[in-house]
Amino acid sequence: MLSSAPWQAWLKACAGLLPPGQSEAERRASRMVVVAEAMAGARRVGARLRAPEAYTFTATTAATIARRVIAGDLETGFQTPARVYGADFVLAFDGVQREDLA
Repeated sequence: MLSSAPWQAWLKACAGLLPPGQSEAERRASRMVVVAEAMAGARRVGARLRAPEAYTFTATTAATIARRVIAGDLETGFQTPARVYGADFVLAFDGVQREDLA
């Protein structure tokens, strides 16, 4: 259905309404910060992760995970990358730093 002429025309018209994205140079210069906090009873832990721009980082990590899955390095069912590959998995990528918070 989505390949029909009316749908294609509508999708192309909608695509023209999207704002322009960042240039490659802007993406290379951008960074993201993710802060996470967890509590268990009175115990509270947190961490701050600094990494490259989100879209590039997601593509890079997804490609790495896909290569590992194809090679047979996987666990079936729903899993997070940290569950399968360890909490330090993201630290293997360029420009990623984790700071454990009190």
